[in-house]
This record gives sequence, C-alpha cells and structure tokens, in this order.
Amino acid sequence: MYGLITRLVAHPGRRDELALILLDPTLRRHGCHSYVVAHDLAHTDTLWVTEIWTDAETHEVCTQDIRKSGVWAPSLAFWSVWTTPSRHAPWAASGFNRPPSPPPGRSHRRPDRPRRH
Repeated sequence: MYGLITRLVAHPGRRDELALILLDPTLRRHGCHSYVVAHDLAHTDTLWVTEIWTDAETHEVCTQDIRKSGVWAPSLAFWSVWTTPSRHAPWAASGFNRPPSPPPGRSHRRPDRPRRH
C-alpha cells in the first residue's frame, strides 16, 4: 500500500470550491482505496487530502491521467499553496468489508486465544 497526506491552502474564501473540485464524483481513481478531503479546523482556507493507494506506481499513473485530462485545471485558480505530500506506507486498513490489518511484525490472533509470550 502507498499513502499520501497533502496540505492545500486555498485563496481566501475559496476552500469549499476547491474541495468540491477535488471530490468530483465523475473522476475515477483506479487503485485508490481511500480519498478523503478534510477541512482544517484551525485554518479556514486549508484542506488536508489523505489518499491510500494500491502502490506508488498506480498512484503515479492515475495522477498522470488526471493531469492529461485537464479535469483539475479549474482547481488551479483556487490554490494558494500546495505542500509536497508526505509519503507513507500504511500498515492499517479497514473498511471495504475487511478487518483492520495488524501492525507490521504482528499477525492476526483470535481474541479467544491467549497471547503467547
């Protein structure tokens, strides 16, 4: 898995318009398990975008396709700051009818069985 957390700062008063463009329901993100756009409660013009992808290559291919399509071109007028995303290797995922993943180095164990030391 591959994850990104990006901070976007919109021009004053344009945060919600930027969020709507980023959440365009017609945009297909193949290989994206989670795409969350959140308002920063402390900064009225800031958004945080959290993405979980199958892998870095899938993310890169999808990003290139989006850029070529021009679908996000209107959003460029709303951005003031786009920070370099912090990249992560997520170890926990739940939802999508799956149980949470265990932390690295640990395996699933049944709750009715005692932990061995």
